[in-house]
Amino acid sequence: FDGKGFTLSNLNSTETAQKADGYICTGLFGAIYGNAVVKNLTIENVNIEAEYAGNNVAAVVGLAYTIANKTATIENVTVKGNISINAPKAYAVGTIVGYSYEPGNINITDCVVAANDGSSITAVSGSGAIIGHAAGIVTLEGCSVNNIDITAKGLVGGLAGFVSSSKSVLDNNTVWWEGLNDNAP
Repeated sequence: FDGKGFTLSNLNSTETAQKADGYICTGLFGAIYGNAVVKNLTIENVNIEAEYAGNNVAAVVGLAYTIANKTATIENVTVKGNISINAPKAYAVGTIVGYSYEPGNINITDCVVAANDGSSITAVSGSGAIIGHAAGIVTLEGCSVNNIDITAKGLVGGLAGFVSSSKSVLDNNTVWWEGLNDNAP
């Protein structure tokens, strides 16, 4: 998907029905698979309500599922304005990606979270401003986060809430703590 620089305004999603397998993927793209690409897009003002524990939640991609030798790419994507991602029972909650499923690769490049005052992410665990749970080979490069509150019981981070692969790379040049309020108890 190439957004060609366009802005999507006022993304609203409410997930109230639990699926039989327990997994729900919530976002502009609930799930992407294989060599999928999402690029050149701005999402302004996000309101997501997700009720169930099996959720993978984000404004852009709920679940990035790649298999060996495949690479999903998310590049030049901005989420800005009033951001509310409320998934108090969910694990794997972020703004750009909720959960990246291994064994494949995902590259998240030049993505920005620029939230207005009062913006927030709420999850039970595994919550980050860019990606909730980074499994497999995840590369974050040139991403930045500004002004978002994250509330969860554990595994909270400015870029990633939980990184479960020693092969994941978080770029040293990433601005990741500016205005971040980590409310983990």
